[in-house]
Amino acid sequence: MYQTEIRKFPARTGRARLRPSRGLPTAQALFVAAVAALSGCTENAPNVQRPTPPPLTTEPIGVQMARVQPRLKGLPFRVLLDFERPTDLAFLSPGAPSPTISSDQSHTGQSSLKIAPGRFEVKLASLLPSGGSFPGNWTLAGAYFHADGPAPSTEQSPPATVTVAYRLPSSLQPLLQRTVPLLPGNAWTGVFLDLTQLPTVPHNNSAEVGLLTFQVDAAQPVCCDDVLLMNNSRTIEEPPAGAPPESGWTIRENGLAIVVDRPSHFRAKIDTPEANPRGGWTVEESSDLRVRFVSSAGETWTLYNDGRQYIGGKCDPLKSVGDAAAAMYVRAHDAPAEMIVADEFGRIDRDTPGDRNNDGYNETRGAYQLIARGGRFQVTLKPAAAALARPVLEIAGLPAGNPMITVEGQWVEKSTRLSNGNLLIDLPLLVERPITINVHIR
Repeated sequence: MYQTEIRKFPARTGRARLRPSRGLPTAQALFVAAVAALSGCTENAPNVQRPTPPPLTTEPIGVQMARVQPRLKGLPFRVLLDFERPTDLAFLSPGAPSPTISSDQSHTGQSSLKIAPGRFEVKLASLLPSGGSFPGNWTLAGAYFHADGPAPSTEQSPPATVTVAYRLPSSLQPLLQRTVPLLPGNAWTGVFLDLTQLPTVPHNNSAEVGLLTFQVDAAQPVCCDDVLLMNNSRTIEEPPAGAPPESGWTIRENGLAIVVDRPSHFRAKIDTPEANPRGGWTVEESSDLRVRFVSSAGETWTLYNDGRQYIGGKCDPLKSVGDAAAAMYVRAHDAPAEMIVADEFGRIDRDTPGDRNNDGYNETRGAYQLIARGGRFQVTLKPAAAALARPVLEIAGLPAGNPMITVEGQWVEKSTRLSNGNLLIDLPLLVERPITINVHIR
């Protein structure tokens, strides 16, 4: 799922009445009332199955790609082949038997490439502008694959796999290669190479643009669609300009990995969905205090910049925080505090996704959820059976402005605004008795 490299880190501790309209005859009024009642019942019924809108196959392929793969929104990408035209086959060097255009399945558009188990190559040089270097700014190259039917994973019928490779026309030896198992059922699997791992020599000194090769090993035909290049190289978080590197963390995504690095504290390397279609991670939210990931399978992972982490709602701090601090974090997570908020200030938010007990403490985020009514907010935390180690408050509804946060007269500096406007407050305290936190937006 992810790999963690630990570095030296100092320990720290009802119902509506329908009346006929006076201007309508009685029979007509009854008919209108019956239709209205039927419509109301349908809208309020909890388990009504409504038809799913058909896909918009008339949209440009690039627009469809961003819809079926939301991860691509905001990232540069280029679809090289979408297999909507028979002429697309001219850009392939097929093996035997030759692949064909088919309308049986499609990732986008109305057709895809159907392949019996075998091999085909994509002539990148014919699809890219002449005179440019490759890979240039592109970090990932690949396509999406779909098995035509279920194939049980047994010794007699192993799971379908696709091996993707990149080689130069002058050599049969691949410069990069990896094998990806296809997802079961009706899912499309992204099969990608990390172009950032291409060797510097001789590739970058060569004018040759290579071939992207796909080897399909399956007990049934497989469909391929949307051969593309992507650039996911981006810095998600980093310390402010001029700040020492160790003062914060850097979160970068590049190729098949997201790296979270806080010098002298910890370093975590996380698979992207292109690296692991079954369990890769994407960044859902990030700030200088925490980062939240969601996996391809819908799992959650929250990591704070001090090493606290919450995977699937379970508190599991990194080893770098120290055993004593880790034990306190786990106890505080398992026995959340009671919160008291006066109506004049706001309320507790008990409905956030990930709040298992609807008590206002969100287990998947490791934070207490609150909603303010205005620019002043006050909440009292009453510890339960365990002391609270570094409680985190997440407050929605506060207006824009600079927050002044105090706890019994003490100034709290560790806060940040999230992209949705919520204020995230990290209280650097061990709370063993009730305390009141005041927030004033200036």
